[in-house]
Amino acid sequence: MGRGQARVGLDLPIGARRSQRTMSETLTIEEWRRAENCRRVAHLCLQHGFYADAISRSYYAVLHSAKAALALYDVASRRHRALSNLFGHHIVMTGMVERHWGSVVGRLADLRRVADYDVSVVFSEADAAGVYGQADAFVSRIHALLTDTIAPDRLRQPRS
Repeated sequence: MGRGQARVGLDLPIGARRSQRTMSETLTIEEWRRAENCRRVAHLCLQHGFYADAISRSYYAVLHSAKAALALYDVASRRHRALSNLFGHHIVMTGMVERHWGSVVGRLADLRRVADYDVSVVFSEADAAGVYGQADAFVSRIHALLTDTIAPDRLRQPRS
């Protein structure tokens, strides 16, 4: 995106500026909403027998939840591999969430790579349900973290 272009999802005229706090909160909300969408799609995939896709979407629910938590504190990651380290450093090590959540991002990233790229691996319903359960718990924990700062109604998807 070039200079002077408006970002999708931000309702500012071209060239307008927001305070840093408002920008990080806006990005946090957008990442959170994406996480919620991924969680819902993962659940649908699980229900309909698309187990590899359920695993992949579960990971993306975790990814966007972690990005939402990081965005709240003005930390961004453009790479999947860096996200796990940043989440551990800025969110886990600072005590914002319990230590065991730090390993979820990396573990699900590894499973997502297998689910997306290794067609020789067949996942069972139990495999997918286990991954979805981890993702669901992670997303719920991050929701609790975010609602310490952002009103829960602001995190909800807008009705069309």
